[in-house]
Amino acid sequence: MLSDAHFAALSATEGLDASAANLTRLAERFGSDVAAWAFSQWECREKGQSKFAKAMEMLFSREALEQASHERLAAYHASLFEEGELVGDLTTGIGGDLIALAARGPALGCELDGERAAYAMHNLEVHRLAAEIQIGTSLEFNHPVSAVFADPSRRIQGQRTLQLRSFSPDPVVLAARFRSMRRAVMKLSPMLSDDDLGQFDAQVQFVEFAGECREALIVFGAEPQIQAVQLDSGEKLEPLMPVMQVDEPQRFLAEASPAAIRAHCLGHFGLASLGDSNGYLTGEVVEPNPWLSIFQVHWVGRLDQVAKELRRLDSSTPEVKQRGAGLDLIKLRKQWRGEGNRRLVVLLYTIGKSIRAVIGEPGP
Repeated sequence: MLSDAHFAALSATEGLDASAANLTRLAERFGSDVAAWAFSQWECREKGQSKFAKAMEMLFSREALEQASHERLAAYHASLFEEGELVGDLTTGIGGDLIALAARGPALGCELDGERAAYAMHNLEVHRLAAEIQIGTSLEFNHPVSAVFADPSRRIQGQRTLQLRSFSPDPVVLAARFRSMRRAVMKLSPMLSDDDLGQFDAQVQFVEFAGECREALIVFGAEPQIQAVQLDSGEKLEPLMPVMQVDEPQRFLAEASPAAIRAHCLGHFGLASLGDSNGYLTGEVVEPNPWLSIFQVHWVGRLDQVAKELRRLDSSTPEVKQRGAGLDLIKLRKQWRGEGNRRLVVLLYTIGKSIRAVIGEPGP
């Protein structure tokens, strides 16, 4: 557990490289385990800045940091519960979601790993918040709460899995307990199949943040439906498929955002689906929309013609995107390197076994 020596070592290692000489010198003073811990904390703190504004004051374990919700996502999770309602966080980890819940109102944590629980307590203090944390498994959590949050681990021996029943704790077992609660929210992978997510008979939210579909939230106690949620814009969509599919792009090509694609919401924009792309839409007119990245089409053709057309269009090295083509985009970008003045994009899509290329320019 944490001691005064840990925090002294943390102060002593601030700004130092984790070189062999520094490790040896600090190990002589604090012991090898504490010295190694302190250096690892500074490495985690650097990485943690991508998720937490106060990361340089917080404590982490590497795996728990990877699993922790970004604080913007955690704030959204907390917003799904009523203010002032006592909420139990059944998978506390280093406290990312517990911090957001405690900022909203009274909260309890549950964490199996004592070291992670200690880090969570420290991280709450960093944010000038407080919550009780019970040591034990989420299935042993027996506090009489009517609202809970859970983020089952998606790893088996450190490796990610998409086998739902291999998540820990088992989401199906958790769901059986959640039926009697007023509100429960479970965070799962958006890469799980529709069948996996649909078995819970609850609301499913595909949450997009910073241009990525980050998670699938299962919301028990809410109307069963599917939603795409975009945190940056505050927009929400429900499923609606396009009414038409075409093989050739029209004047504009639009790439739908990840959550809109995952939640099957592409019919909301009044555009045709392009080929077999599942995500590229096209039309003669495309209105600006937070769910769409829009490109004006300059050329359509075969892959072996792309380099010539990029030169003709005075392109710099293009960005390369694809949906369904399965090609090496880094290799293609090197192959199509250019020194022109226009910032163009090559978008690849499929029609059956055929791959088509579009050269487009961002914006209307």
